[in-house]
Amino acid sequence: MCAGLSLWANGQDLTTVHVVQELNYSSIHVYILQDGQTQNHYKSSASNEDILNIGNTVQLDLDSDNSNKPVYIDGAKSSLIAIEIERNFNNDEGGFNLTDDILYHLPYQEGDILFFENSQHITDLTELLYAQEEKNIEENENLQDSSILFAFESKFPDFKSFRLHLGNRYSIQERDGYTDDELIEFYNYDHINDDALKSFFNEFRMIGIGDSIYYYHNTNEVIIFHKEYYKGRIKAKFLSLLNKDKDLLDNYRGSLLMDSYLTIDGEININNPLFIIISDPNNSDRKIEHKSQVYVTYPPADCENTSARIALEATVKEFGYIDYNASPGDYIDEKDIYKIPLRTRNATVEIKWKGANSTGNDIQIINNYDGKTITHNFITPGTYEVISRIEYTDTILQETVVLEETTPVKVSGDVCTTDEDWGYDNEKTSTWRLDGKAWTSNNLFGKHIGSYSHAYEKKRGKWKRRRINMSTRIQGRYRNSQCIEKELVVGFKPGNRRRVRKVKSRGFLNYKSYSFGNEADIYSGHRIDSKGLSFIIKLTPCP
Repeated sequence: MCAGLSLWANGQDLTTVHVVQELNYSSIHVYILQDGQTQNHYKSSASNEDILNIGNTVQLDLDSDNSNKPVYIDGAKSSLIAIEIERNFNNDEGGFNLTDDILYHLPYQEGDILFFENSQHITDLTELLYAQEEKNIEENENLQDSSILFAFESKFPDFKSFRLHLGNRYSIQERDGYTDDELIEFYNYDHINDDALKSFFNEFRMIGIGDSIYYYHNTNEVIIFHKEYYKGRIKAKFLSLLNKDKDLLDNYRGSLLMDSYLTIDGEININNPLFIIISDPNNSDRKIEHKSQVYVTYPPADCENTSARIALEATVKEFGYIDYNASPGDYIDEKDIYKIPLRTRNATVEIKWKGANSTGNDIQIINNYDGKTITHNFITPGTYEVISRIEYTDTILQETVVLEETTPVKVSGDVCTTDEDWGYDNEKTSTWRLDGKAWTSNNLFGKHIGSYSHAYEKKRGKWKRRRINMSTRIQGRYRNSQCIEKELVVGFKPGNRRRVRKVKSRGFLNYKSYSFGNEADIYSGHRIDSKGLSFIIKLTPCP
């Protein structure tokens, strides 16, 4: 963290100094810094969250605008004061270079949300940022993992990221230290996992893709709605639900938005939509189009080797001429598109799971269908036909709408999953602690595996973040939809390069779809060799 320094002796504008003494008081943490050439001494006034150790070398800026007091620049600062100082003296980017390619890929901000063109845009920017970070760290080993994201966020000064929210939520613990229970709570709360995504999502875990907004409820559940709905009273109601200790999804399904709820549990395959058009009997130029879509997920996200999941959705689109305000020629052209809350239309859904058993058909009828995912178990693997029929009443024209279509569903029979998964573990001695996470990301926000390690030292009975040499390794065996191994991806960050508070590693996938099994397909290693701390996390997404 950044510390304001009071000057004991004059010096040059930018001076290399060494940490020669560390003093602890009740709420103040003080370092004594010495210029090795002039022997001048400087004193810092820092909070307990500071991470310098005796013997560290830092650069001292004697000409900062921080109340005309000098500050040290060590490349690992994350407080707001520190970020501002880094921007003033490092081209607004904290020692990292945001290249033209990165700037070209920046999202745009609308309200309190960052909007990306599509999911590939998120992946491309993430890879560009991490590649540039690696390059800058090679050139300056004092820079820290993920600190390039401060430079990214500086381009959106009034945007409140989930990363910033996380820091504010645990600011007291970051200052005074964590208990064992508080650290476990911290790692459970941070289910976004990837550092770049923490900077892309806002404080409410929301991100924009295209014209839609995505709320990241938990690892495998995402709420989707059109950005036009996220205004006024709708926005206020949504945010109020986020702050209540109740099931957000149940509230959302029942009363919040017109959009339907879908579970993102791996690659979603959307069939060619079926639609019908009916005319307004009072205006032959006005028509209303009703369209249905079936969303199929496989391999089965619940790891049942002969199951399939589908979700059905219907939309309405008005188009044609209609006189709204006594002026002729008002034309609606795909402007009034909205998804139908089938539950409010008393929709009846009939599904034929054709070929599901020896009798030939299983028929499932659902009244007042609410848009939830429907799961069906087959006896044997194979390709099946799902015939879905939706019937409801058009509330505008008061006509019965029937949408029926056939969708192929493949059942592999192999116990694999496209579900996301994450794991957490820690190991400690009486004075040092190593915490680590490993995860898979397989959704609209990116497809990769990742891991990180964090180091803590016990100070006054609590765990405080510290710099030390540590390493992390992530390995993933990617499989295709038939559960056949296709690629082995390994990411490794060695622990002997530099002293850091955290270290991360990632492996990116080179094709669009994949699955994992349970035969040690994904595992990560975490080590602090100098303290004898190490552990392995194995992910088993199929229980």
